[in-house]
Amino acid sequence: MPWGPSNPAGLFQWIENAGEFNDLPKTVPCSNGDTVAAWADQKNANDYTQSIGGSRPVFNTNLQNSLPGITFNDAAFALNGPSFLTGNKSHHIFIVFKPAAFTNPYNSLMSYGVGVANGGAIFLKSNGLSAWFIPNVFGSSYYSYDGGTKTYVANTPYVIEAICDQVGGTGTTYQNGVQDGTLTIGGAIDGGSVTDGHILGNYSAVGSYYTGSILEFLPYQAVLNNSDRNLAGSYLANKWNISTSYTGGSSTFNPYYYRLMQGA
Repeated sequence: MPWGPSNPAGLFQWIENAGEFNDLPKTVPCSNGDTVAAWADQKNANDYTQSIGGSRPVFNTNLQNSLPGITFNDAAFALNGPSFLTGNKSHHIFIVFKPAAFTNPYNSLMSYGVGVANGGAIFLKSNGLSAWFIPNVFGSSYYSYDGGTKTYVANTPYVIEAICDQVGGTGTTYQNGVQDGTLTIGGAIDGGSVTDGHILGNYSAVGSYYTGSILEFLPYQAVLNNSDRNLAGSYLANKWNISTSYTGGSSTFNPYYYRLMQGA
């Protein structure tokens, strides 16, 4: 069978542009400029939702490569989803995004463990560098590097990749397939509980919201091998027309090809 995002073991969610973007009631699809009450998961029905009207990001039909996504441009905007760390400490995350500005000292693309003292997040700093805090089960601490080496530029699309290998004791991020920051994991990771969900586009701390668009989100509950991570990165790069260093995938993107093989 040809490769697709669901082929590697451990895909928890497939949050992407072909999914349903719904306003309330949730059966009503979004039109351009509508607020988003739910962004449907294409894999396991682990949807991202927002019940508060004033906290819903905005749906746009053409954000990158003539494809839709959602825009975050307000301190209140966020989408809430279930924790993919519950019982699964190692994880591998891909996020496709397009920042509009670096408004805050820390601009959160995604945050872990909502409502817990030792939550973490993937941030873009005000200087355009990245930072990554992984929840630590001990007290209110976390594992972190505060500032990667690759600069992010406003109005430019990227694939960011965050790999947390608890078995190997390492955490690594990549920008468009090129290694960026690393950190050492010296103990247990806090998987949280079912109630400790995750947030797209914001963080529980004041002044850590993201400004820009989020286009696709692939969290795996396992560390992908090098072949699959390159295939996943190539899929995202070709779909969204982003120049990357990923190898091994198709040079073109055929949406029917991927939807057919995923059974959607």
